[in-house]
Amino acid sequence: MQVNAYAIGPARRPVLDRVCTIADQATRLVEREMGVCLRGVELLVTDTYFTRLLACADDGASLYGCTLYGLDRIVCVANAQTHVHDPAEADMTVIHELVHAAQMLQPGVRRVEKFRTEESLSRLSAPVREQYHTWWDDREAQACELERLAAHLNPATGPVREARRAPVRTIV
Repeated sequence: MQVNAYAIGPARRPVLDRVCTIADQATRLVEREMGVCLRGVELLVTDTYFTRLLACADDGASLYGCTLYGLDRIVCVANAQTHVHDPAEADMTVIHELVHAAQMLQPGVRRVEKFRTEESLSRLSAPVREQYHTWWDDREAQACELERLAAHLNPATGPVREARRAPVRTIV
């Protein structure tokens, strides 16, 4: 699993180290549970500002992470700032976002993801918009339910490695 870092200061370094350590294990657990291969999915560990920027979220949102479906890859973003007091909490965020990545690899999702912005959703009829929200709520519920997999992660057995510093332009 490729782990990248952007805007990580010394206070957030333990979260980055934790994510680097558990990334491969988390990937294997989600792949086994969801029956998909997450090869090519990347993890990006960054701060609140860039997480909100990438997720197009407002300043009031409590954002632990997001998953972005790009033209040529899926990027799971983990907000290190929200886990600075307990880096082990990042385990659940990583699992949650990897589940979303696995969901995005399912048939037909690329077509549905085009309507994810509110501007696009507002152009849909009310019944179709409601159907989309129900579809998305089901996927969010599945990701929350599978956060339980984080209990099976063992950071003591993970590889010790460094994350690459990733420029934001590689994601957008």
